[in-house]
Amino acid sequence: MFYFNHTIFMSYLNMKKQLSAIQKLYAVSAITTLLLISITILFGFQVKNQIPQMKEYDTYEKLWNEVDTLEAQGLTKTALVKTNAIYTLAKKSDNSPQIVKSLIYQVKYKQILEEGDLEKALSVFEAEIGASKFPEKNILQSAAAELYWSYYQQNRWRFSDRTHTLNFNQKDISTWDLRKLIERVTALYTESLTNSDSLQQLPVDLFSSILIKGNTPESLRPTLYDFLAHRALDYFMNDEAYITQPSYKFNITGEKVFAPTKEFINLRFETRDTASGKLLALKILQDLMQFHIRDTAPDALIDVELKRFQFLKNNSIHDLKDSLYLNALLELETAHIRDSASASVSYAIAQFYFDRSLDYAPPLINDHQWDKKHSLEYCDKVITQFPATHAAVNCKALKQLIEAKSFLLSVEQINTPKQPFRGLIEYRNVDQLFLRIIKDPDSLSIDILHTEDEEKKYERYLRQPILQQWSQTLVDLHDFQQHGVEIKMPALPIGRYIILGSSNEDFSISGGGIIKAGTTISNISYISKRNKNHYSFYVIDRESGKPLPSAKARILSQLYESSARNYQLKETGRYTADENGYLEVAASASNQNFRVEFIDGEDELIADDYFYLFPQEKNAEKIIRTIFFTDRAIFRPGQTIYYKGIMIHSKGAPNELMTKFSTTVELYDVNGQKIQSQNLITNDYGSFTGSFTAPSNVLNGEMTIRNNYGSTTISVEEYKRPRFEVLFD
Repeated sequence: MFYFNHTIFMSYLNMKKQLSAIQKLYAVSAITTLLLISITILFGFQVKNQIPQMKEYDTYEKLWNEVDTLEAQGLTKTALVKTNAIYTLAKKSDNSPQIVKSLIYQVKYKQILEEGDLEKALSVFEAEIGASKFPEKNILQSAAAELYWSYYQQNRWRFSDRTHTLNFNQKDISTWDLRKLIERVTALYTESLTNSDSLQQLPVDLFSSILIKGNTPESLRPTLYDFLAHRALDYFMNDEAYITQPSYKFNITGEKVFAPTKEFINLRFETRDTASGKLLALKILQDLMQFHIRDTAPDALIDVELKRFQFLKNNSIHDLKDSLYLNALLELETAHIRDSASASVSYAIAQFYFDRSLDYAPPLINDHQWDKKHSLEYCDKVITQFPATHAAVNCKALKQLIEAKSFLLSVEQINTPKQPFRGLIEYRNVDQLFLRIIKDPDSLSIDILHTEDEEKKYERYLRQPILQQWSQTLVDLHDFQQHGVEIKMPALPIGRYIILGSSNEDFSISGGGIIKAGTTISNISYISKRNKNHYSFYVIDRESGKPLPSAKARILSQLYESSARNYQLKETGRYTADENGYLEVAASASNQNFRVEFIDGEDELIADDYFYLFPQEKNAEKIIRTIFFTDRAIFRPGQTIYYKGIMIHSKGAPNELMTKFSTTVELYDVNGQKIQSQNLITNDYGSFTGSFTAPSNVLNGEMTIRNNYGSTTISVEEYKRPRFEVLFD
């Protein structure tokens, strides 16, 4: 695929805002190649029609060398002056390539020297579009459309709350609303495809020296028309281009849009929404397919078809669009089965099956279990029949993803001593798993939080003595889906253990990967509760639920060790449970973030959870509040508003009434202007009452009654109480 180099220009504009004045000068050189793009394209066109005089060419070459030298020296303003002179000279000689080249250089330098960024650049582009001719006009229109859209993306926050604007300066883009901007982008992309017959006569390889090549073969964009049409399609197929849509928006419905090429080309779409991006995308697709339907090689046509089907799959509102999409791909593949271009269709089918296979989620969803197998079959067909295609490369990557092995082991964090327990193995493409159990080496050095990388950690685990090991046979259905099975884990004595699993018997890290699951075998359990300034713990027996009197607790706080430059667990306290297994951990500066190790004889349990506890100071400040009530929520202008307030205060204790307390109650209108006020004193019950008259000569709406300690809102509206009569037969 080919791209305009002016994408670098856009990156430069984004970057420029973050550069200092000196950095801007250096950034200029980074986009020099980009700025030559449109020029060289035009020059390539002129080569075919008119060979420029060598003397004239040498003159411009010399002038541009001077500009480049000035730019390299950081003399941006002088370089701009020289560029303006070149522009004037090019205008006089009607040299289109040099006009556009000097135009882009002017834009580049003005971004550094002046404010306004894209707004000014777009104004210059618009002026030049009006003065340019085919095909440079088409190219500039496409480039300007992308610049406008980039302007929106950079200023999305400005457009999000901007309403539709009327009677404004149409030439000032900073005053545009989103609808106006999208209309302009749509118009530019549409106009860039005018004179399509002439555009279709210009081979794209004529411009190969000034286009950035992507991964798509040139055969898919054989002409300048293809290049510009696909740029327009990429915009019209973008969901964000549909932000502004009328209530009668165009929707893609029915099955005919998925029809074969000849039928689709002849479709006519009836809609009031003639500016719909989706509609314009469909029409461009029709034009592209009409252009390529008689091609000897089907590459370009198939590429357009794949783009059409993917667009329909994403935007059709038909209930069966997935099935229609798949059937359309199958028909397209069959129509070109002997051509290497069909490899792209086969890959699209393989990708569809793979994506759909992800919906398989037994026991709730049992459909599509074998879709990955179907996907693999299509991948193998492409790799075998068309190994030199780009689709074969994609199929190899997809095949590797489908056939990849994966397995995961899960066990309960804590299990009962000397009793077998369950483990859950989730696996894919594995028929045997080797397991071994070791003592957790971290339990021997709990004071240190290990920060070693995963590979070193597993190497350390593999050096530990093996307590038990065995192999587990798994049922592989060869559907390439993930399955799960519960297995019986052996009984273990009290302690902390790690269970390692591997698909290789030798547990090589590089061979098949290693998984681990940790568990603690203990009779200890606990119940915790966070209080205001302490944590409460009940230490109990895991099986019977009876308290464990005299159980011990070590507080392991996470503290920063400056010498080691990391956080470590340090013991900051020891506690002993009472006869009910109860103990309290008081808040302190040293145990704000801690874990607890419970000990009962030889049994030890380190809580996996972290506990957070911060000392809270008592609030000595007196807090006064007013709670307002009104006789109703809505009033008509001129009506009496009756209100009541209760005043209370608290000082870290239960609330108390504010008796014999003076306060001023005020009424504010919808604009926050004070309308009325009353001075009141609370009674023996801490309350006061009063009334206001709803204002008649102000804006109606939500008004506020308040004093210094509280407020409430009311609505003042012109309304009529509904009247109705009920009659019985």
